[in-house]
Amino acid sequence: MTTGTGYPPDPNAAPLAWGQPLPKTPGSKRRRRVWLLSLTVVAALVAVFVGGWVYDYSARTDAFERAHAAFQRGDCPTALANYAQADRGKVPWGSKAEPSVGGTPEIDQCHELKRLADAWDAGNYAVAAKGYSSFAKDYADSAALIPLWALVQKSAGSKDLLSKVPSATACSALESVSSTSATLAAAFTTSTELKSLPTQRVARARYNPATLVSCAATFEKKGQTAKAAGFYSTAMTLKPAKAVLSKAISGKARTTVKLAKAANAGSLPTPQRLSGTGSGPAVVVIRNDSPNELALTMSGAKPVVTTIKACTSCHKYSNVGPLTCPDTGPQQSFRVPAGTYSVVVESKSTGAGGRRVTPFAGSWDLSKGSRYESCFFIVTQ
Repeated sequence: MTTGTGYPPDPNAAPLAWGQPLPKTPGSKRRRRVWLLSLTVVAALVAVFVGGWVYDYSARTDAFERAHAAFQRGDCPTALANYAQADRGKVPWGSKAEPSVGGTPEIDQCHELKRLADAWDAGNYAVAAKGYSSFAKDYADSAALIPLWALVQKSAGSKDLLSKVPSATACSALESVSSTSATLAAAFTTSTELKSLPTQRVARARYNPATLVSCAATFEKKGQTAKAAGFYSTAMTLKPAKAVLSKAISGKARTTVKLAKAANAGSLPTPQRLSGTGSGPAVVVIRNDSPNELALTMSGAKPVVTTIKACTSCHKYSNVGPLTCPDTGPQQSFRVPAGTYSVVVESKSTGAGGRRVTPFAGSWDLSKGSRYESCFFIVTQ
């Protein structure tokens, strides 16, 4: 039996004995060179792939970290730019893994703020302002409240918005901006997460008292009594000019009476008439014989909106009150024109377990020159 060294066999080849090694040929050298070249190419490709992945992973990680740091500073544009860079990556086969912190939630919040800012700039004030309020509630401890606050303050100073007062749309936007500003002011004061952020808190939105009174009147006409009462109250605290203050007090008195009646307030009888001259204004003396501060509201010819200090030596009665006024607490007297007044008396403190003390409302007919006295105490059941 003979064995050739190639294919097809060489007819002139010398026979080989069993066990004799085959002679080296040019074909076998070429095959080794091809294998070596293939291994080199594969190794190079592996090195490029692994090196590219490592480089891409490192670049993404750096971009994610820069994005999160920017978000924590309240810098949404920089955060979004770095998140976009991380998403693009450096090589097609790079890692698409989410970062250890931040990521999609931060991106979504920044996009939502951009949407709200665009809505405001487009003149959709009520929609944007309502969105501010929802955002503040949905992301109570998020660093995104930093740019939200800046957005709210910018909106609060909008001359175009104020020029549209007292339209219902403008007043609704103003109310949302004002309430969101108050919410954020409280959040940055009480939230541990927000207090630790690297930011400077800005001042709460403030409005001209006349603007608040105008919007309060708009809310009152639309039957939004609670909003109206809140705006009248805020205007009163800003110490406005006499004419504006008078409107604010009258409005506050009217809306307080409406709210008390809607809350099924208890019946408040006319106070006892002690004396009278038949001429001049009526005098009303109110004594607070309860341990709670009282709010007194009289809506009529001369509205009264005031508080009467708590009685530090008084106590609450259980089931049954005293037969006569204890006459130990602080008192206030008011001189008002004779006439009919809608009156509300309510405690400014809550009862046991946070229960609200029932307010009392009634209609008082006050005569000229007459003096009336009444006292209030609390009976628990």
